[in-house]
Amino acid sequence: MIEWIVYYEDGASFTSDDGPPEKVPKEGVQVVAVADVGTGKLLWHSFDAYCWHKEGEWVPHSEIGLRRYLALSEEGKEPGIFIRGYAIPYRRFTAIYQQAVDDPRLPLKTANDPRELSLP
Repeated sequence: MIEWIVYYEDGASFTSDDGPPEKVPKEGVQVVAVADVGTGKLLWHSFDAYCWHKEGEWVPHSEIGLRRYLALSEEGKEPGIFIRGYAIPYRRFTAIYQQAVDDPRLPLKTANDPRELSLP
């Protein structure tokens, strides 16, 4: 069963079934979708980085949060696995976001979570 999907600027994706977090392509991330009991799926987007935490989940971070995560990984407290996102033209981004919303490989999105950023 797929637990998460990473979507890229070129429309490609990489899932938990494709490989472990350390094998995920590192650049061009637009959306990270995560299966979630309460909402069907969480859709993380518009962050500088997404870090794989020792609890076994992707967590979005700003550049400052990424620096803290990397410091913790140097101390052996986090695995040090991260992927990077950056902004692309809005129309292209919203098409990729909609791809994540509609993707049947994860449960149907049934609600929004207050931790998710909303689109304007």
